[in-house]
Amino acid sequence: MKKLLILPLLLLFIPLATANIYITEIMHSPDISDPDGEWIELYNSGNEAVNLSDYTLDGSNFDDITIEPDEYVIIARELLDGEDEDTDSFESYWGNNNGIWDEPYQGADGSFSLTPEDTIILNGTYSEIISYNESFGGDGGNSIQRLSLTEWEEGPATPGNGIFTTTEPSDGEVEIHLTVANSPPNLTGITFLTDDSLDEGVQVLPNIDLPKEINLNIDYEDHEGDVDQIFLEVNNNTYNFTSSNLSFEMQTYDLAQEYTVNITICDNTYCDSELTSFEYLGIISTIINTSSLDFELNVNEQQETNLQITNTGNVVVDLEVGGTDLVSNSYNISIENLEVFNDIWLPLSTNPLLDLDVLPNTNEELLFKITVPREATPGDYNGIITVTSMEST
Repeated sequence: MKKLLILPLLLLFIPLATANIYITEIMHSPDISDPDGEWIELYNSGNEAVNLSDYTLDGSNFDDITIEPDEYVIIARELLDGEDEDTDSFESYWGNNNGIWDEPYQGADGSFSLTPEDTIILNGTYSEIISYNESFGGDGGNSIQRLSLTEWEEGPATPGNGIFTTTEPSDGEVEIHLTVANSPPNLTGITFLTDDSLDEGVQVLPNIDLPKEINLNIDYEDHEGDVDQIFLEVNNNTYNFTSSNLSFEMQTYDLAQEYTVNITICDNTYCDSELTSFEYLGIISTIINTSSLDFELNVNEQQETNLQITNTGNVVVDLEVGGTDLVSNSYNISIENLEVFNDIWLPLSTNPLLDLDVLPNTNEELLFKITVPREATPGDYNGIITVTSMEST
């Protein structure tokens, strides 16, 4: 294919009126019988249909035809095969060769004759004169096609179709034609419907022994209406949704801290994500796996036993241990005789604080020891051990 030719000296364009009908393609040297295969393409760049019944090409009439706005039509020396000796025609070579005109563009018969160097005169309400020579090309079955008012290009024929424009290129300017096939969705807002505090930000208070449901609503723009996936990621979990109403659960034992929520919406091409956060408030709760301890000892004897403590809250806790004297009708055994082990034995009378860092939803074993003093009298004794949890520092 030859390069574009800008030939203001060789190409003559003489408007006789406000031109709307242009010669846009010339086939002067076809591979089939010449001149049976010669043809000229016309184009209507206006915004109204034009009746070409009074138009001539090189002084000769051609079949009546009306050209619509933005339409290309073909004027051929032999549109359909006639009574000549050969079977060549425009339709047999550039059409579907079924002997009838059923192509997707209009065509008409004319009576012009073309050579590799020629001047074509289109005369009518809108008229022009086109002069070309061998430097334009068009040999070997190629046509010369018009790109603009001053630009032509040699290449394979494209009858009934073209890219002609009346806009002239200018120095330093390039036309841009952009088609946007799809635009990305835009996540415009996230609203927490669950907020258990009037403080700034979002605070969520855990339930005791039950999961906490947290509800949100999102707003987004989607010009094509093709958002088909909505994801929410929080606390190492991913949730999928099909509407803008979102929800997820936090467990009682999930750590009290700030949690980041990542919300993503996707269509079939693009995704948009936004981050938000909430504070999961702390709740301190521990339980002891037994409600009573039973001992049967003689004086000067001692016994050890374990208590299991479960952190059912959502903060890391330490434990403070205390208790009361063991009391009977005739004698009291001092709380000093009850001890808890934490590297060393510690009397409960000192209310020792055990730096254990018990994590949420985990257990801790406490080892206790009771000693019966020599002076204790026989009988039944009752007292209390207390275990108090507090947030670890």
